[in-house]
Amino acid sequence: MTKNIDSLTDPSQLLELAEELEDNDQLTEALQAVEKAIKLDPQNGKAWCSKASILQDMDQPGEAFRVLTQACKDLPNNLDCLFNLGAFLSEHGNVSQACGCFDKINKLDPNYPKIKVHLGNAFLKLALWPQAIECLGEALQTELGPMDKARVLNHIGEAHMNNLDPEKPEENKRELEKAKEYFDQSLELNPDDYIPVGNMAMTFCRLGEPEAALKVLEPALAKFPTQARLYVMQGITLSLIEGRQKEALAAFDKAIELAPDNPDLWFHKAHYYVRRQDFGQAAEIFEEGLRKHPESGELHLQYGSLLRHMQRIPESVQHHRQGLKLLGRLVHWGFFFVDENNKPVEGTNIAIESDRLIPREKIAEQYFKQLQAQGHTVDKDGKVDGKYRVGMTEVPEERLTYSENLRELK
Repeated sequence: MTKNIDSLTDPSQLLELAEELEDNDQLTEALQAVEKAIKLDPQNGKAWCSKASILQDMDQPGEAFRVLTQACKDLPNNLDCLFNLGAFLSEHGNVSQACGCFDKINKLDPNYPKIKVHLGNAFLKLALWPQAIECLGEALQTELGPMDKARVLNHIGEAHMNNLDPEKPEENKRELEKAKEYFDQSLELNPDDYIPVGNMAMTFCRLGEPEAALKVLEPALAKFPTQARLYVMQGITLSLIEGRQKEALAAFDKAIELAPDNPDLWFHKAHYYVRRQDFGQAAEIFEEGLRKHPESGELHLQYGSLLRHMQRIPESVQHHRQGLKLLGRLVHWGFFFVDENNKPVEGTNIAIESDRLIPREKIAEQYFKQLQAQGHTVDKDGKVDGKYRVGMTEVPEERLTYSENLRELK
């Protein structure tokens, strides 16, 4: 196969060969073909995206991210590279930055295939409900197949279902009724999709009608007896009805039995006890879930939140940090003073750990508040003590040393 790669000089033929090799799990050879295509045509965005895809198949996500980032830098007008970077970021939990990629594409070319769908889904993941409703509504006006349209309708329903304000009960009721309408439309297009059924049941629960939710779930459970999500919804619904708590727990256990590899199910079972203020039992469920799924970043984050509520702060911090790390969202922002000669001031280095989804401006704002609390002055331009500027950069963890109270840069 290497002979074939050596004999080809047309980038498009090399990419076709790479695709064939990738499909046959000949990843090393596929990478060789793509790299030759890039060498022949460095402006070929498809080749860069193909290289990133192969690297992910080779379990090298860090290198794939580097390739996509470099491609977007070298080919700033190539929307395919930008889209693939957004898709990568979304897949690895960096939804905020993914949203930035999709938003840029939408502004440059609103007719880019399914871009409004992807942007709307990113808004949904970020809990930006009004933006999700608007963007996904625009997506409905584009060319979509019946299944894609059904999914978009379901997502709009999800946004309405969550677009609630505790201070506005009447508006909330209207939002929930809208959600039901969208779930109905989704099911009309695709009656074999159990997800809007579960969402419909949740909507009834939020309307204070758990019995109506059960009526929605019963035929769905008969039709889809192996779908763990439906049993979760059944458990949540039964937990709202007095005298049916044992049935609720049985439903959560059934969901875990059907999908033992899904760590999210342990959260739902734990949350059953959280709602009953039985935090000790909830903690035991989280711990059992983490013994089975130690690599679940979300489970660590959720357990960390519970521990913080229980005032078990050191353990909470540990789980929160581990969760961010597993999700690829743990970032260290390095800060340092810069003098009038643009040189870092010795002894002023500090690093602040953060969730990557928090905008860097917010982290800088936190740092300035720390400086002011320590007696420094910070003017409206961000100048410290009237003579220093502040530098900020992302720092690899291996460049940090640890002290009792803060993380310092080497």
